[in-house]
Amino acid sequence: MNINKLSRKLLLSRNINILRVKSTSSKTESSAEYCLKSVKNHDYENFICTLLLQNRSRSGAFAIRSFNVEVARVAEQVSRDTIGLMRLQFWEDTIEKCFSKDIRVVPKHPVAIELYKANSTSKLTKRSIPHARRLNFLSVPQDILIKNKVSQEEVIRAKGSERLNECTFEIASRAHQHLVKARSLIESIPKEGRTALLPAVPIHIYLDRLQKCDYNVFHRSLQDRSWKLLPQLWFTNFKNKY
Repeated sequence: MNINKLSRKLLLSRNINILRVKSTSSKTESSAEYCLKSVKNHDYENFICTLLLQNRSRSGAFAIRSFNVEVARVAEQVSRDTIGLMRLQFWEDTIEKCFSKDIRVVPKHPVAIELYKANSTSKLTKRSIPHARRLNFLSVPQDILIKNKVSQEEVIRAKGSERLNECTFEIASRAHQHLVKARSLIESIPKEGRTALLPAVPIHIYLDRLQKCDYNVFHRSLQDRSWKLLPQLWFTNFKNKY
């Protein structure tokens, strides 16, 4: 079976009709469609994983994923830090308003509307909506940077080096340990909840590819999407694993 057939089987096997997103203007598309398209365009791996969730969970998951996209893209959308910080504050305030019981105080932004709906139906917690509170946030632990004598500027400017590769190796090693531990607990995870952990598949694929390019996060090959994603997701989901 070729990849295209696997892709169709992956999506059609769950009767997912939401892939038929019409090419409409922002004036006519719904808030749910906006979130769907945002995640598809900017977080494809999680887009595919989220499609496989049950209907009652999918819309809320897309709301959270699209919120993550909005926050993550703030830095690249602004030229001045002050404007970026204002946007982050907007989303900070939006979260608070989405947890209120008054729809009138929620900003008329598609993502905010979907977050409010998700909280109304699924009772989210603020811990379930992670987000950065500052621009140019580095996810590399400071102690690892210091240990390998790598400056934050090198990371922000995407300046590759052997020392930075060592930092990446340490982080990837920890990630692999957490992944192995998470998968070892599969019997304690309810079968109906394992689909939510499918992002473990693209993580495993990425770690494997990272190892093959000597942990150079800026390696050109990592910029391309892996052909293994769809078939491995389909097979893993079929086996009710993650």
